Amino acid sequence: MSQEQQTAACRAEFVRQGAKLGFEHARNLATLNTASIVLIAGFLRNIFPNTPEGGLYVSVGTAVLISVSFVLFGLSLLLSGFAMYTFFRAADGENPHYVKALYQTRVGIPFVCFFLGLVWFGIATLINVL
Repeated sequence: MSQEQQTAACRAEFVRQGAKLGFEHARNLATLNTASIVLIAGFLRNIFPNTPEGGLYVSVGTAVLISVSFVLFGLSLLLSGFAMYTFFRAADGENPHYVKALYQTRVGIPFVCFFLGLVWFGIATLINVL
């Protein structure tokens, strides 16, 4: 095998491994988002005060924070799914810079949405407690 063929084979393996790691990261982020949505929705009535009819008795600001956190979790879940699809498709590529750019944009943005969803829900909970 010539030096160029070895370099190309090494680069292709690097791209496959990078795409595989990106896919795994996006899958873990999707799992965290799903768990957050299910757990928060399940325990929402236990965390915040209820009305006699069964609705939440919270201020408008707290309701907005809760709603924004759910929207951010949902957006992060959708973007994580898109990232998994993109990394799956990129596993056959031969450009390592493409996989690096994918990782920075396709995993970074869903992570930021997930983190902000946690922050907004944490603020809503603290407002309720204090």
